[in-house]
Amino acid sequence: MVLDGVQDPGNVGAVLRSADAFAAREVILTGACADPYSPKCVRASMGAVFRLPVRVAAHAQAIGLFRASGIPLIAAMPDKGAADLRRADLRNAAVVIGSEGAGVSETLRCACASSVCILMPGRAQSLNAAVAASIILWERARQEG
Repeated sequence: MVLDGVQDPGNVGAVLRSADAFAAREVILTGACADPYSPKCVRASMGAVFRLPVRVAAHAQAIGLFRASGIPLIAAMPDKGAADLRRADLRNAAVVIGSEGAGVSETLRCACASSVCILMPGRAQSLNAAVAASIILWERARQEG
């Protein structure tokens, strides 16, 4: 899981908690993300920040890490051109969750092999970053069995 510019420490902490719950291997924070060790983030993570590998990296460094390891990046985007999350293969991939306001940065979007979206039959245009990440982490865990 990659968080790109998620600034709210409550959201970062909630993603870390979900990443821990769904056995993510690591969470990488890039862009202007909240400090994962701030009191609000630690509290929201329910201590997951201490049980899960968390790395802070610049965009270029994060992209380089994934390219070197052969792990494809997938952008989570509420976009008509994105694949339905339920049909996307998330195994052995890293999903990028963008900031609440701007979404995935252009730098990371260009480095992504594909994009996925969570279909929402209701009227909301998007989900909170932590909620979207949790749904994606659950789907990835389901696919990995």
